[in-house]
Amino acid sequence: MVRSSSVSGGMGMPRSSSPSSVGPVDKTASRNRCLSYISESRKQLTADKPMAAYQLMNLALGYAVEADLKNQVNQLGQALEAVGGKMLSEADKLFAEQQYLEALRVYRVVSTMGKLKVGATAKARLNMAEQHPGCAAVMRNVKAAMIYSTIHGILQCSIDDPEEGGAVKQDSLDDGGSGVGSDEADVEAHAKRAFKAPLADQVRLMTTLDQVITTYEGTPSAKLAEQLRDRLNADTAFASLIEKQKKDDVLRHGFEWAQQNERSGFTDKAIEAYKKVIADGPKTDWAIKAKLKIESIERDEKLKALTR
Repeated sequence: MVRSSSVSGGMGMPRSSSPSSVGPVDKTASRNRCLSYISESRKQLTADKPMAAYQLMNLALGYAVEADLKNQVNQLGQALEAVGGKMLSEADKLFAEQQYLEALRVYRVVSTMGKLKVGATAKARLNMAEQHPGCAAVMRNVKAAMIYSTIHGILQCSIDDPEEGGAVKQDSLDDGGSGVGSDEADVEAHAKRAFKAPLADQVRLMTTLDQVITTYEGTPSAKLAEQLRDRLNADTAFASLIEKQKKDDVLRHGFEWAQQNERSGFTDKAIEAYKKVIADGPKTDWAIKAKLKIESIERDEKLKALTR
């Protein structure tokens, strides 16, 4: 049954939307709206769309102010409890078979049925699943793959999509695998694209690879990232250019931070930040600009002191 505590507030709706909280109520219109939600919810349930059915039942509950309407909503709740229970059983089976990602997907879907007992059960199962060592390892691989996959956007790769007639990925990184047999793990192809990419994209690529390697050490994605980084750094001209650009970016960010402090009136902090730019990049253009900025601030401070 739908939890009785949810009836008074309107399930899934703000209290102000409940017909009982907005003054005089057109009972016929309210009843018709409730019946419409109930009818649509049943249709979605028949169409094997339990989440849509739940959302509509949720809306119907906010208008179920009469006993017969409450009974109909509770019947829907019972039907959804049964469907959700079957989904949980399927998820438990998947989890036992170590198909963790698919199991987690189902647990998350059922957990959104927050006003039903099965929703609370799914949340508990989800928490337990995420603490399981085997599942946690797969999830870590997936998180690493999510970051690693951004290199495909940076390099404008064309990754095969099975749904569009491409080759089926084997042991996909996105599914927690090693990526073996998939073009998502083609280090040499990525290196060729990287050498031709604009400098800004090359820097973004190397920063992404460093992030994966540092944060997700030991994962398949980190191993691939390390292979690609080593392949690119083997080209001394490429490595030198990237290092130079990274240093320039650091100095630029430092200079911009100093400017921000200067504009905000924090002259002491601005001078300190400009001095750091000079110390980090002596003889660079940024250091020259920072020195001129310090001199300008100090002149302004002296002028202010004279006019007081």
